[in-house]
Amino acid sequence: MLFSLKKMSQVACAALAISLSFHVSANEPKLNAEQQKLKKVYESNDIRGGLIGLCKSDNAKNKSLTAAEVSKLCTCTIDGRGRESLSEQWALQSAANAKDEKKIQSIMTTRQNAFKKCLGPDLTKKVDKLAQEAYEAALAEQQKQQAKK
Repeated sequence: MLFSLKKMSQVACAALAISLSFHVSANEPKLNAEQQKLKKVYESNDIRGGLIGLCKSDNAKNKSLTAAEVSKLCTCTIDGRGRESLSEQWALQSAANAKDEKKIQSIMTTRQNAFKKCLGPDLTKKVDKLAQEAYEAALAEQQKQQAKK
């Protein structure tokens, strides 16, 4: 559980940083491909639908989940982010800046519980298993790279 909370806090901080960098750099003449896609979505008449679509296309290559599971995962992710208030985002960023692990854990536990409720128990188990496998693979790769040095 602690792994999930720590990983989720890192993911949340990264997502916040990406979203902030998009807003800051949206007016720059040269946007990377991901920023171009996001800009297009934010200019559309259905931002929520566009974000879910981007999520689905980004996860379409993942053969571990069915199309229906990817759809559910993306819908829960985007809807969860959409329900976050600006003050909640600030609280998380403030806690991250202060390196206040207890506050980060509290915020992420609340978010994680809502996310798991949306996903349901079966998809939650599957996503947790995939996250653990990805973490272990990344750790093994990191150790492999350090061994080469």
